Amino acid sequence: MYHLCSLQRVQYRDARAGKDEIRELLKRCTSLNLNHKARYIPKSGFIDLITV
Repeated sequence: MYHLCSLQRVQYRDARAGKDEIRELLKRCTSLNLNHKARYIPKSGFIDLITV
């Protein structure tokens, strides 16, 4: 499992990951950090955690 929920921005390197997998990862991060919202930037391969 990726420990990316404590980071502001993380590069998601697994190019084989499908959209469902990324969506699940974002959902997990958002639920772990209720004051953050995870957002995936498709072209860059980054996942941003935005303070909400």
